[in-house]
Amino acid sequence: MMAWHRYTLEDIAPATTSNVFPNPEDIVWHLGLEDIESGTGVVLNKHRAPASDARTSTYSFDQGHVLYSKLRPYLNKVVVPDEPGMATTELIPLRPRPEIVCRDFLSYYLRSPSFVRYASHYVTGAKMPRVILDRFWQHEVHIPPLSEQHRIVELLDEVDQLRRLRSKGNAKADRIPPALFLKMFGDPVTNPMRWPVKPLGEIGQLDRGRSRHRPRNDPALLGGPYPLVQTGEVANSKGRIREYSHTYSERGLAQSKLWPAGTLCITIAANIANTGVLEFDACFPDSIVGFVPGKQATTEYVQFVINRLRNTLDRNAPQLAQKNINLKVLRSLPVPVPPIELQRRFSDLVKANADYSSRQESVQCHLNRLFESTMARALSGDLTCSSSNFMRVER
Repeated sequence: MMAWHRYTLEDIAPATTSNVFPNPEDIVWHLGLEDIESGTGVVLNKHRAPASDARTSTYSFDQGHVLYSKLRPYLNKVVVPDEPGMATTELIPLRPRPEIVCRDFLSYYLRSPSFVRYASHYVTGAKMPRVILDRFWQHEVHIPPLSEQHRIVELLDEVDQLRRLRSKGNAKADRIPPALFLKMFGDPVTNPMRWPVKPLGEIGQLDRGRSRHRPRNDPALLGGPYPLVQTGEVANSKGRIREYSHTYSERGLAQSKLWPAGTLCITIAANIANTGVLEFDACFPDSIVGFVPGKQATTEYVQFVINRLRNTLDRNAPQLAQKNINLKVLRSLPVPVPPIELQRRFSDLVKANADYSSRQESVQCHLNRLFESTMARALSGDLTCSSSNFMRVER
């Protein structure tokens, strides 16, 4: 096995800014933390402006750097720049010594779960935690020879590319139903197809969830067989509620109500009009409204109508301690009502797309786990980086 050696970060990549300074009138890339995607190093936006627009707390960087965010290290923001620019001083400018370490190997190391845990442990500041620089610079990195580094980077690039392609495919699939809705029905705000309009309360059953007992987190209510869906689970459901974190006991069910699978859940407090369709029977509190369609509408059609009207509902929500809307507002909400056969066709397409997306999310989770596992083993010297050996690695 090739010899690996230990170095401190300060030894292999000291903090050095670029010695080339742009003229004030030069149009340059200005890099801020908000432009960097967590965990991947992808630059989401390249803002270009005159160099004179830079704030005082900036510096120049170039293609020889690896830029590491010292603020909130758990967000895992590391960039390998492909051109010169100016960056916020929240990004540490590491300049790898090319005779010891290549930039891409160092960037993978800094983004690895083990280093993220290390940096997140050694922070100072409660509201704005920053990595303790002494701990950062004295951290020891186990470094293989450059030829091995390049093989490791090549392997990790391949696995990373697979998961990114899958992620892009999932994003495209998510865009299909909204586009299909507009093509089939038009925007419900303007109703360009002149469908008949009825109040939401007339095309289905609309009621608030129940949670009569106080306190709501009384242990006697919890721990039984009945799923309990909270507002956060609706907001994070991506339209289909497949998971839950808590359950009700028999006593919990007695002070609540069990809604059937297929119910459309609509949040009415804090985050207004987030929606999700139950894929199992469940209870939910009175911060969520349940809609069960009658013969004139389908759940998925109404869901997409409300999604399109969400901004309107949010603007009209009174704000007291927190924003909220009530049943009266929702029941009177005007909803275009196309022929039920057309709605059913749309619902079938939405369900098929949701099933496809669910399967692909499982693939995405597997690729993410594979990437993290491969990274951990490769960076620790526990993985022989040839294609044949990699294919035999146990998951």
